[in-house]
Amino acid sequence: MVKGLPDRSLSYPEVESLNQSNAIGFVFPATPQSIQDEGDNKPRVYDLLITSGETVSALAYDEDEGWKIITETSPDRPKEAAVNDVIAYRGYDIKDEEQVLQFVTELYGAMDELNETE
Repeated sequence: MVKGLPDRSLSYPEVESLNQSNAIGFVFPATPQSIQDEGDNKPRVYDLLITSGETVSALAYDEDEGWKIITETSPDRPKEAAVNDVIAYRGYDIKDEEQVLQFVTELYGAMDELNETE
């Protein structure tokens, strides 16, 4: 999974193209802080949540180390735990962590609905 990513942060279109892949379920930025503007008005994504079956992987990009897996959840561990792991890894100061977790929960609900209609 990490080996298939470029050795740099991703643009929105690149994240969208990952969602078109049949190899993985769903890809999106882990938190609002995962999206950073490089000063050229082209936001880049530095943290991802990637689903594969019932597993969610949290990945982070670092310029020195490239993409690396921060954590992987399992069916017995809530998906929101992956978000919390990214927040802790990055040291993000998220004022409304509950709002971020609610956003993630809603995304997974939408993803589950899409999977059921396919």
